[in-house]
Amino acid sequence: MKIKKLSNSNKLWLYKSIFYRNTLFESDDNNLDNIVKALNIKKRKDRIDFVYDTACDLIDEYMKDKNVCDFKDGKCFVQRRNGSTSCDGCCGPIKCKHVTGKGCSTKNISCKLFYCPSARRKAKVLGVRNIDLLKVLSIRQRVICLINVTSTREQILKDLYSYSFIYAILRIFIRDCIK
Repeated sequence: MKIKKLSNSNKLWLYKSIFYRNTLFESDDNNLDNIVKALNIKKRKDRIDFVYDTACDLIDEYMKDKNVCDFKDGKCFVQRRNGSTSCDGCCGPIKCKHVTGKGCSTKNISCKLFYCPSARRKAKVLGVRNIDLLKVLSIRQRVICLINVTSTREQILKDLYSYSFIYAILRIFIRDCIK
């Protein structure tokens, strides 16, 4: 196996190609450790699992001590300011069946990255562009990660495994809109 040293994450599109299939990646930069681990996983499903789970863990770690939505009595600061009578715990238009008293019961990147515009103005929150590890996924897979609201981890991973964008979008549509 050839060894390739990574210096930045700008050429990930090239490193994911068939030209680097038998290459072992290394890096001296600690910020690239997860990207190097992901690129060194040669089985597609295992790499997608690693990227998805690690990205969820990175988001959780970043947001651990932050209360961006400022929840009190099940209402965010926007709902309290507007005098909303509903107590659903989220200002989003979609009612999620995975919300429990302790938060979300599933790992979902799109839910973890969703914040209303008021919350985004109030505090610095992560976006897809802030998580370099997600660049290991294809553009199609990143879009699937972002639009898969109210889905479980297993459903999202099955959509990410699919090679067809249309098939994944149809699954999401049927799962979220028709039911």
